[in-house]
Amino acid sequence: MPDSPFDTPAMARGQAIDVGHIVDDQPVFGLYLKVFAILFLTLLADGFDLQAMGYAAPAIVRDLGIARGALASALSAGLVGVLIGAPAIGWFGDRFGRRNAIILGSVLYGSFCIATGWADTATELAILRFLTGIGLGGVLPNVIALAAEFSPGRVRPMMTALVTVGISFGGAIAGVAAATLVPAQGWPILFQIGGAAPLLLAILIWFVLPESPSFLALHPNRRAEMVALLRRIKPGLAVSDTSLIVVGPNDHATTSGQPAASLFEGPYRLITPLVWMLFVGVLMSIYLLSSWLPLALESSGMSPKGAAVMNSMLQFGGAAGGIVVAVILGRWRWRLVVALLGGAWAILGLLSAVALPDVWLAVGLGFCGVSLIGSQTAINTSAGLIYPAAMRAKGVGFALGVGRLGSISGPLIGALVLGGASAGAQDLFLVPLLPLGIAFVAALAIVRLVRQRGL
Repeated sequence: MPDSPFDTPAMARGQAIDVGHIVDDQPVFGLYLKVFAILFLTLLADGFDLQAMGYAAPAIVRDLGIARGALASALSAGLVGVLIGAPAIGWFGDRFGRRNAIILGSVLYGSFCIATGWADTATELAILRFLTGIGLGGVLPNVIALAAEFSPGRVRPMMTALVTVGISFGGAIAGVAAATLVPAQGWPILFQIGGAAPLLLAILIWFVLPESPSFLALHPNRRAEMVALLRRIKPGLAVSDTSLIVVGPNDHATTSGQPAASLFEGPYRLITPLVWMLFVGVLMSIYLLSSWLPLALESSGMSPKGAAVMNSMLQFGGAAGGIVVAVILGRWRWRLVVALLGGAWAILGLLSAVALPDVWLAVGLGFCGVSLIGSQTAINTSAGLIYPAAMRAKGVGFALGVGRLGSISGPLIGALVLGGASAGAQDLFLVPLLPLGIAFVAALAIVRLVRQRGL
């Protein structure tokens, strides 16, 4: 007796082939591991460049003579670009393919990132970071969509979360590069590395990374590519010219190219705005801290190298939190988001109230990264799984795009807090408590709605 209905001769005579079942039925080896590794590296490069400006900020202030307040425009400009790029290239991914969108975003931000190293003024920095941000914004939603659609259902939350951990590792590596390379070679080295990596990855993706099976199943004009991919996933699969290829119930999708208004229909009418609120609060807090923490620590008397290392502790904590999220997210989902946000709020409250020695400050920042950045990993992954395949990249793209309102305002608020020469790290730690409190309430509401509506 065959192991699966897809092994029967009837399939070759026109029986429907459920792509979701094919993907779910395979072990996570071979092609799957290759896809996940490439997506992890893609987000590692993305995370490196997202944090590069914050790490370079102290050296830019010294070398170009730019006031700290004026630098806020450059810190926020990249995030304005992300605000545009996330939904725009997210839509491009739903229409023309996740793989093509990732290549487009990588080439865009890699090219403008390299050019940033030659900027001489705050205006040039702001323009180049804005253009870089458009590409950066388009990569993450399409990577999340592709990772979710290449993951067997039993490990989908874990595999998607592990891929997104690449962002935190990239941010941490940027800190190590800032501490070791910038003192000798100057701040442009961060942007040269940050730009070269995605350009090389775009070449690798072009030749190696396959398109999403769910996306191909929704586009009959790409049937030949779909059949070839199914046979790579399941060698020996029998597919005839009359076989109907469909997206299974795990992706609960029947059409592609749904309008943005579909994000507010049916069960998503309340969930989508709450998800957006959650993204805004968490991303505001993350970018407020990561953009200004090196300068705030230097204002508190720490050396530039020590400040870069401290910021790396926040990012390494985020990477560790992402791994923890990957292991337990499948069971907890949005409840885990609630727990992590509560932990982040408590740690930042402590850091704002007590001036800790450097060793304990590093420990506190590490745990803050585990909870705060870990919560963003959980949110990214959970949002990628709550929307159907036909609008998954769009749903995550719009959430990330709206969330960038928080990312943009975070550095601007940091400029206000750190405008005075006496403002230091404790002042900075106090500011995220309000947006994190709002995000915590939104997460509680999502938990209730998801339970009520069975999503």
